[in-house]
Amino acid sequence: MKKHNNKFFIIIVPICIILILAMIFYDRYQTSQLAKKYNDTNNQTTQVSSNNDLATIYCVGDSLTLGTNDVTSYPDYLKESLKNDIEIIGDNHINSQALAIKLGNQDVYVNNFTIPSDTNAVSITLLNENGEVIDALINSQTGIESCIINNIAGTISYDSNSNQLLFKRLEAGDSSMITTLTKIEITKPEILNDNILILFTGSYEESIQGSLVNYQKQIIDSFNTDKYIVVSLTIDNRDATNNLLANTYGEHYLDFKNYLLTNGLNDAKITATSEDQMALANNSVPSSLLIDDINGNNYYHQLLANQLINKMHELGYIN
Repeated sequence: MKKHNNKFFIIIVPICIILILAMIFYDRYQTSQLAKKYNDTNNQTTQVSSNNDLATIYCVGDSLTLGTNDVTSYPDYLKESLKNDIEIIGDNHINSQALAIKLGNQDVYVNNFTIPSDTNAVSITLLNENGEVIDALINSQTGIESCIINNIAGTISYDSNSNQLLFKRLEAGDSSMITTLTKIEITKPEILNDNILILFTGSYEESIQGSLVNYQKQIIDSFNTDKYIVVSLTIDNRDATNNLLANTYGEHYLDFKNYLLTNGLNDAKITATSEDQMALANNSVPSSLLIDDINGNNYYHQLLANQLINKMHELGYIN
C-alpha cells in the first residue's frame, strides 16, 4: 500500500509543478503583451502630437490689436477658432517706428548723460545716428524691456509725469559717463522661425512720405517670414495711405476698411442706424462697429478675426 502511494505522489507532484510553471509563464506573457500594447499606444500619441505642430501667429500692433476695456480683441477671437499659438506684441498707443525700435530693427543712440552707480532711474533722450532726437517712444508712451548701454544692462521706461524716458540699470556698479554717441543694444524678443505675422499699425501716426510703409517693412524684417498680412487702416481720411499699403503689399494686404463699409453691418447682423447710414455716406466705418474714432467694438474684432482667417486660408498659411 505504501509503495502504491509513493508511485501516486511521484506521478502527481511533477504534473502539479508543470501546471504551476505553465500558469506563471502564461501570466508573464500576458503582462508583457499588455505592456507592449500600452507602449505602442503611447508612441502613436506622441507621433500624432508631433504632427500637429502649427505655426505661431504673431499679432503686432496698437490698441486695435491689444483691445480696450470690455472689448474682446481679434487675437482672442483667433484663439477661439484656431489651434495655433497666438502671441501679441505691441502697446496701446504705439506707432510703427517705436515698434521697429522695440524689435531691435532700428538703431537708436544716447549721448551726454551719466548712468549712476546705484539703480536710480536717469532721464535719457533717444537719438538717431546723426544725433537727432527720436520721439517715437515718448509719443507712443512706451519703453524698452531689456537693453544694454555702455555694457550696463537695464530697462527704459516712459514716465508720464515728466513725459520722459528713464533708463534704470539692473544692478548697482561703477557709474558711467556717456560723452559720445553710444548705441543702445536692444534685446530682441524671441521669435520662432515658423511663424505668421499679422501687422496692424498706423492709427496713432501720420504717414509722411511713405514713412508708415518704411517702418512696417522694418517690422516685417524682424520676423524673417514671407507669411504675413498687413491690415488696412480703418480710421477716417487715410485712403491715400491705404492705397500705398495695397500697392506695396499686394496679396498680403487685407482691405478691412472696404469690407466694413460694404459687408460689415450685414455680416454682424446689425440693422443700420441713421448714424451708420451717414457714416457710410461719408466713407466712414459705421458707428455701430466702433467705440470711438479709432477703436472697434466686439463686432469689429470678431469680423476682423473672421477676415484674417479667410485671408490665411486664401494664402495657404493655414489649412
